[in-house]
Amino acid sequence: MRLLNFPALCLALLAARAACAAEPTPSDKPDATFPGTPPKAPAKDTEKTFPLGDPLPLPSTPPSLLPDEIPPRALRPGAMPGGKPAATAKPKVTAEDIDLRIRYRKARNIAETNDKVRSAWEYTRYPKTDEEKRQALRRYYDLLFAQMLAVDRGIAPLVEKSRKSEIATLTQTRIAPTVPNE
Repeated sequence: MRLLNFPALCLALLAARAACAAEPTPSDKPDATFPGTPPKAPAKDTEKTFPLGDPLPLPSTPPSLLPDEIPPRALRPGAMPGGKPAATAKPKVTAEDIDLRIRYRKARNIAETNDKVRSAWEYTRYPKTDEEKRQALRRYYDLLFAQMLAVDRGIAPLVEKSRKSEIATLTQTRIAPTVPNE
């Protein structure tokens, strides 16, 4: 049934298109929707005026986004005396730091495969209150970092730094601390 109407639809579209092409453009004839409106006058590009009649001032030079003068790097705000901006200054990484990070990652991988650490992690998924969840995570981090130290004692400063940062994320700072129910 749809295919029977298709030729009729095509003919109607072609007829409408031909009728639109035969009509004059809106700028050539007065507005037909509002009778009595005068035809539009052609716009004068050379004499653009404000509503009060003052001529529009023409800029002598086009505006630019670039400053007139760029200060030297050392004088820019936020720049360090060495010439590098403060935001991009990075501490130098030594081979010892990289070795320490590699040893830390290996120790963490080994510690995470421990059955006690794994079961402590699984236990963190089941508490019903936020305070119980924080306590479970504290136990998990204590076990994890203790196991890491058992694997490699040479990474103790990095382990202690990580432990402090992980435990710090578990403290409530924006609201009064919850008193655990005992």
